[in-house]
Order: sequence, then C-alpha cells, then structure tokens
Amino acid sequence: MAPEIIGTLESALYAKDLKAAAQFWTGIIGLEQIVHVPGRHVFFPLRRAGAAGL
Repeated sequence: MAPEIIGTLESALYAKDLKAAAQFWTGIIGLEQIVHVPGRHVFFPLRRAGAAGL
C-alpha cells in the first residue's frame, strides 16, 4: 500500500534571469523573499512549513 501524501515541503523553479524572476514573484505575485543569494537562489515562503526556491 502506498503511503499517504500529506503535502509538498519545497518546490524549485529554474530561471535564466534570477533577478527578473524574483521581481515577478515579489512584485506581481506578492510573495516576500526570505532568502536571497545573488546569482544563486531566492526563497519565498508559501505556507507555514514550506518554501519555493528559484
């Protein structure tokens, strides 16, 4: 029997232009950045226990 799926902890999206992608997620979608390493990655909280990374 397969285990019950209870949710997603993290998701990752890849973008050629990290700065433009981060501006989209903050300016258009309204997410707040919680971690930003220039040229490497940006993290946004989605819920109490999860996050999305670019």
